[in-house]
Amino acid sequence: MEVSGIDAVRIRFNLFFRLRAAGPALVTVLVALTVLASLVPAATAVAFAALVGRVEIVANGGFGWVAVAALVAYVVIVLVGHAVETVREPLLFLAESRINGDHREELARLVSASATIGELERAEVQALIRQSRADPEHFMDGTPGRGATAQLARLGQVLGLVSSAAVLVAYAWWLV
Repeated sequence: MEVSGIDAVRIRFNLFFRLRAAGPALVTVLVALTVLASLVPAATAVAFAALVGRVEIVANGGFGWVAVAALVAYVVIVLVGHAVETVREPLLFLAESRINGDHREELARLVSASATIGELERAEVQALIRQSRADPEHFMDGTPGRGATAQLARLGQVLGLVSSAAVLVAYAWWLV
């Protein structure tokens, strides 16, 4: 099935707006964790550059505690990155479950609103119901919940790309 560019954007926005079914508190936490996870690579690069710069000072006869502060900052950033990913995965699963539950409820409401069961027994209607349910049968099948959280992840990847590019521009502009 061929999808035009505008239709693809509309599908992505529709999937992204399905995050509302997860609840405002969960979405807020997921957005905050996604932003934090997206900034970790750039922060790691800055902390590592500071650490390398401090090691040169120590090698030239400077004070060792100067490098310790940069090392501590680097370790804290790496640990925060691991903690964010560890907390984020179960919350993404919870959001997917809520979104899929909302989708199943909406599908059940639409199916039960039919005047007769004969309309639901037609092969093309059964195929549409099977296609739109939120229970994947194969590894290639997706769910609305997985699609919605994937859109949030894509936004995080864009933020990570932009923040990493900004760090690269600050240290080596000719590489960008």
